[in-house]
Amino acid sequence: MTIFKEKYQLGSEGFLLSFLDRFQILHSGDIKDYVRELKENNSTDDSNIYLILRRPRVTLIPESFKQNDDHLSLAFEIWDTNEPLQLTSMFNFPVLKGKVKIESKFPYNKFKLIDEHGNTITSRPASMLDHSEQGIGEFQKLLDYEVLYVGQAFGTDGNRNSLDRIIKHETLQEILNDGLNEHPDKEIFVLLGNFSRKQILMSLPYSEFNGKFNEELERHFFENSGFKISEKQHINLTEGMLIRYFQPFYNEKFKKNFPSKLHASYSELYKLNLRAIALEINSDHINTNLYSEKIGRKSAHFQNFGLTKKNGRFNIFELKM
Repeated sequence: MTIFKEKYQLGSEGFLLSFLDRFQILHSGDIKDYVRELKENNSTDDSNIYLILRRPRVTLIPESFKQNDDHLSLAFEIWDTNEPLQLTSMFNFPVLKGKVKIESKFPYNKFKLIDEHGNTITSRPASMLDHSEQGIGEFQKLLDYEVLYVGQAFGTDGNRNSLDRIIKHETLQEILNDGLNEHPDKEIFVLLGNFSRKQILMSLPYSEFNGKFNEELERHFFENSGFKISEKQHINLTEGMLIRYFQPFYNEKFKKNFPSKLHASYSELYKLNLRAIALEINSDHINTNLYSEKIGRKSAHFQNFGLTKKNGRFNIFELKM
């Protein structure tokens, strides 16, 4: 029985999926501290794609702090274009024992929780709400992240990561300056992401196509344990897909012409005759959405890009069975 709605000219096609494997989001004011902490611990950050994000400013109301046994209650102001909205939430920190006190100074965008044994937690109000034990209902949409810029950092030998560029990045400084002047009710964050990839070779049953298997593609796939695509090519592709998908305000390149055969970084993909590439992002586990002026607020984003427009070629990302 035929499960596809039409026959195809080739019985095998190649695909590449780039997905956000792991990530962390840093407040722009914490990047230098993070870099210093990495150096002190002789550690490195392996992200090579970054997104500059924006969302409403969140500040602490210090006098709201209350303790009930192991649970702490804190109230925050979420700044909106009209007026600040107040939100109270509950937290539990196993590392804190006994009586806890709070320390915070104006503008109350950072604070310390200190227990009677000297154990300390330092945080920002925005980060706390991302990990609240309570759902925040109608306030959730205010805490979604707007994607303003997408960039990469990948040296010729792969020895640079996102942090090497972000600290002195001209675009980040421009966004921060614009924020002070035009969006004082907003805060800037940076998502440091590590994208992994899945390489897929799909073959149809003989009855589902009229032509032949893509023998050259299959040989290349099995001889190289997948498609021979370098890490730099993968990062270039991911950056291009992200920019083409979100159309961030501060990006220009790749907004309209991705994927182009004229771009040297993609030439290998066209030589391989890959049918399509795709991008996948999921932020469900931090209870927040990503969005841009073009793309609506979602925690799960998926977009595929066809590399060939020939009729009779099937795309696994679009197949309807």
